[in-house]
Formats: sequence, structure tokens, C-alpha cells
Amino acid sequence: MRAPRFTIRTLVFATALVGVDCALLISGARTGPFGPSFWILTSFSMLNILAVVCYRNLTRGAPLKPFFLGFAAFGALSLLLWLNWCLRADYQTIKTFAQRTDQTQHIAYLGEISKRITNGTPFYIIISYVLLIFIHELAITALPHLAIALAGGWLAVVLNHRRASQQPVP
Repeated sequence: MRAPRFTIRTLVFATALVGVDCALLISGARTGPFGPSFWILTSFSMLNILAVVCYRNLTRGAPLKPFFLGFAAFGALSLLLWLNWCLRADYQTIKTFAQRTDQTQHIAYLGEISKRITNGTPFYIIISYVLLIFIHELAITALPHLAIALAGGWLAVVLNHRRASQQPVP
């Protein structure tokens, strides 16, 4: 088995992605569960999945596959519709949704993490909080977006096969 090769381009992308993630987490934790900050906190995982999938497919140099195009289009559309809902919903609607999906715990955890970092808490406790937030958020909010994106990828493949079978052979 061959060891994976990392290029400078991949390392720069990973560093930029981690930097953007940290900035989004900090801005989302500061402003509370309302509108854009709620969207950031609830769509964080799917944004990362789309970023990695797009980077991987676009840097290969191979022609784009129908599954990737459908996955990226439907994933982005799903996130845009979720953003639209978050921007149009009033505070009470978002608060009710957050309480039903236990998203308010994430904001409390993020506040607790920032307090613990300033108080000198051991790193493993901080990491355990972050992992709890990530696993819970992934299960609640990323899986619906991921299911929509996967359905879009599957639909693109099916439509591509139908189109290919209907074209006359020269």
C-alpha cells in the first residue's frame, strides 16, 4: 500500500479551510442563535463536505462526473434554501426549532469552551466538548443536506444514462 501524497496546494487548502471554519465558529458563537449565525452553526458540516468534495473533483484535472455535478448542485441548493429559511424566520421560530433539535446546547457549549480556554482548562476536555458538538450537529443538521445532495447526484447519473441511451450511435 502506498502512502498518501500531500501537495502544497492540498496543504494550503486544508489550512484555509480550517481558518475559515474557526472564523465561522467564532462569529456564530458570538452572535447567538438568530438568522445567519444560526445558519452557520447548523450547516457547518455540510459546508465542509461540499468544500472538500469540490476541491477534490476540481483539482483532479479529469472531466467532471455527473454524480459530482448533481451532488454539488443539490447540496448547494439545499444550503441556500436553509439559509433562506433562517433569514426569513423570526426569532421565536428559530428558538423553537433550536430547542426541538437541541441546538441551543451547541451555543452553550461554545460559550463554555471560550470560558475554559481563557481559564486554562486542559486541552483534552476542550477537544471532548468540540467532538460532542460536532457529532450531535452532524447527526441533526448535516444528514438531511447530505441526503438531498446524494439524491441529486443519483438523479444526475440516472438522467445522464437516459440521455446517453437515447442518442443515436453514429
